[in-house]
Amino acid sequence: MKVGEDSKNKWFWNAVDFKPQRGSLEVRGANVNFFSWSEEGPGLFFVHG
Repeated sequence: MKVGEDSKNKWFWNAVDFKPQRGSLEVRGANVNFFSWSEEGPGLFFVHG
């Protein structure tokens, strides 16, 4: 599922598949759990794997 493709974050969303469950992102096979999100992009996040 792709989201935000029409936003200024398109470069980011093209590389990220958003997974709505538990507020996690999957980036090239890595799980990214983020605490904050803004129009400018990710704030604080952790990468696992």
